[in-house]
Amino acid sequence: MEATLSMALPPGIVALPPAAAQGGVVLAVTRSTAGRHKLRGLADVRGARTGLTLGGSASGDPDAPSVAALKKAYGITLTPAGTAQAADIRVLRSTDPVIARDGLVVHADPKSVVPSEHVFPLISAPAVDLAGRTALARVNTLLTTTQLAKLTASVDAGETPGKAARAWLRTKGLLH
Repeated sequence: MEATLSMALPPGIVALPPAAAQGGVVLAVTRSTAGRHKLRGLADVRGARTGLTLGGSASGDPDAPSVAALKKAYGITLTPAGTAQAADIRVLRSTDPVIARDGLVVHADPKSVVPSEHVFPLISAPAVDLAGRTALARVNTLLTTTQLAKLTASVDAGETPGKAARAWLRTKGLLH
């Protein structure tokens, strides 16, 4: 993926290896919904006795799965709910702070209906030396999707991106 991305970038811009974090679309349910319908994964939705709805803030995203795609892959029947936050199965960005805030359960997608979206640092090759590349590689190994979501929540709450990033780098021992 890194090589493909680098070939698509303008000259002088290079993609470094991806971080552990992903920024793509996920499907999540409340703990209550998971317990009530015994949902441990997307395939379990088939066994739900009532019609469940699919919707959420990322339902309009180009990578969001359609009701038809989920039916084809998992044999499940859902009713579209658009951007409704009260949908049974929520379509969200993996960095949406509502996942942690509301304790939502993110379901794995073993059939890859939703494409993964890795976080790649892009650099200006002439401007970043070996020490800079090494530092970014250390950040990549430590930055998880959960931590990226927390950083997003901090910025959404009014903290500047720079301040949020500096605080996170300090907690990881990467900045003094």
